[in-house]
Amino acid sequence: PGSKPITNNNNGANNNNNNGATTQELQLLRKQVSALRDGLSQAKEEMEKQRKGREKLSQALKVAEERSDKYEEEMQNAQEIAATAQQSLAHCCKERDESIKKEVRMREKLKE
Repeated sequence: PGSKPITNNNNGANNNNNNGATTQELQLLRKQVSALRDGLSQAKEEMEKQRKGREKLSQALKVAEERSDKYEEEMQNAQEIAATAQQSLAHCCKERDESIKKEVRMREKLKE
């Protein structure tokens, strides 16, 4: 008998719904991609700030080490000068003591 093929009159509507859903999904994906790009950009900026901070700290550490070396050298020089001065002082004290003893002996001789 004469049967008609079954057709779906809503095909156009379903395609529009599918297209609408696809468009919404694409918009959502675009927003997500945009958010990810923003996040990556912010992360990159933060990493650059941290790198610059590490560079500054490294430079500051280098300067501090140089100053420390310089102060250590100055301290060693000062210690050497102090040691020489103490040796000179000890020598002077010894000469003074010998001079006093010599003076005492001379006075005793003069008294005789």
